[in-house]
Amino acid sequence: MNNEDVKNVSKQRHPNTDIYTTSDLNQAVVLMEVGHKLFDIEKKSIDPRKVGGRTQKHKIVFLFDHTDKLRRDICDYVSGKCMVDAQGLLSRLRSVRAMVNNVASSDVSIMDE
Repeated sequence: MNNEDVKNVSKQRHPNTDIYTTSDLNQAVVLMEVGHKLFDIEKKSIDPRKVGGRTQKHKIVFLFDHTDKLRRDICDYVSGKCMVDAQGLLSRLRSVRAMVNNVASSDVSIMDE
């Protein structure tokens, strides 16, 4: 499933919403920390590939509302200008990793739970 497929599935689930997707865990956590609402995490099948000593058969995709503020915050993140509270960020990172592990070990998104 490619990025357009993810957008189409997300549109069916969340009509009238422009969707931004990323598989970058760090970017997703920073976006959440600066106030963007994560509305789903989905597990997407990919062509199997070797990653380290194991075969990866899926990736985790984070879905956000695609707004002007989100675009600005992504630019700030990429350019290193995004300011966040370090302790808040690390706490959020731990909780998002737990969500990712839950989604990765099941066949449901966070919205299906």
